[in-house]
Amino acid sequence: MDTSTIAREQQTVQEAAKEKFGFIPNFIKEISQAPAAAQVYLKGTEIMGSASLSQDEQEVVKFAISRENSCEYCLAAHSKALQQAGFDKAELETLRNGGPFSNNRYQSLAELAQLLIEKRGWLESSDINRFNQAGISQPQVYEVIALVGLKTISNYVNHIAHTDLDPQLQG
Repeated sequence: MDTSTIAREQQTVQEAAKEKFGFIPNFIKEISQAPAAAQVYLKGTEIMGSASLSQDEQEVVKFAISRENSCEYCLAAHSKALQQAGFDKAELETLRNGGPFSNNRYQSLAELAQLLIEKRGWLESSDINRFNQAGISQPQVYEVIALVGLKTISNYVNHIAHTDLDPQLQG
């Protein structure tokens, strides 16, 4: 692929991000160096909009994944989203430091995400049964797996690039 094609694709990705977020996040600027990777991330995120997990539940899962992967950039982004969903700053600080979610379903979703990462997907039937008993269906387990994949992309890009936090995501 020639450089002018890559530049056009980068611009397309960045314009789509600006339309979605109101600004071009530094993460998008970074990942758009590889337009195909950026499109995988953005299209996957868009597709997850039709998942059975609510937007708030997905934010909880993405927060938990970013916490488990120690991605400060994504933790800031998902803290901002959770704050907009009604979480207060004190609760978010507790969560950032590894504390539990006060909502049992949110806590179960966060534990599922964490366990998937820890065990690299090799969950025991007893693990799955525990999450099913907590009200997380098998299709929702697969949705959490999809979110682990998407967040791992952003977490790892940010780790490698040492992405600077956007002013819009601070505080």
